[in-house]
Amino acid sequence: MPAIVVPKTSVEYGPGYLYRAPLGSLLPGQTAPATVTNKALTTNVVTLTTAAAHGLTVGQGVVVALSPADPVFDGAYVVASVPTSTTFTYAKTNTNVTSTASGGTVQGAAGGTVAGSVFVDAWPAAWIPWGVTREGSQFNYQISTSPVEVAEYLNALAFVEDGVAIGVEFDVVEVTARNFAYAINAGAGGVTTVSGTGATLLSKLSPPPVGGSVRQMIGWENNAGTERAVYYQCLQSGNLAVARRKGANPASLPMTFAVEQPATGDPFNNWYAGQTRVGS
Repeated sequence: MPAIVVPKTSVEYGPGYLYRAPLGSLLPGQTAPATVTNKALTTNVVTLTTAAAHGLTVGQGVVVALSPADPVFDGAYVVASVPTSTTFTYAKTNTNVTSTASGGTVQGAAGGTVAGSVFVDAWPAAWIPWGVTREGSQFNYQISTSPVEVAEYLNALAFVEDGVAIGVEFDVVEVTARNFAYAINAGAGGVTTVSGTGATLLSKLSPPPVGGSVRQMIGWENNAGTERAVYYQCLQSGNLAVARRKGANPASLPMTFAVEQPATGDPFNNWYAGQTRVGS
């Protein structure tokens, strides 16, 4: 019998790092949208010009959305060169297109920058670390199904997916006013200043009004820097029970976030660095 090689290169361990950010914040790897002013395609190379510095780098993913829409140029590509701060190129197999004025936007693709099979870029400034947790975090993805049944067969003819419940759970030990505010869906506005600054600062936490719950994005990166996840629209839906106990038991904020379907796009995305993390 031949030897069986069992993969063991992507064994995951460790709690990773949790972040939060307001809805619509730039994701890791994303640049602010830059307005396109000119387009051209010569010998299977596209050159786009932007009104201001685009912030793109060679090898970075870019999303092109011209206005009016242009199927020749629109889509997701990889930056081939950056001749100037307001021009960049990418490969596109197509007949030549004469240089002409255009509108629309270009934006660095979400995910991040990978080198040596790990992410090497920091999360954007809008992403605030939650801090240490009691036991890490847990991602839940529960599919509900219903059987298609008929009288003539005992077994179901098929099972139909009729719902998905997505959630993220963690118990934050960093008990700050701001973390508490997000745990009760009050957002940053849930903490206001009463008086003072610095060491004399007095702040007040208030719950959100009826109908005023604030959704947020939640991010996560593993300890090895090889996997990232972003959940785009989250609402804390669990029982927030803050226990203050004697001895070595720290107080914490246990939270269960339900992941909602945003108006556009996916409810969540994961990104993986390096071929090993993609798998065979």
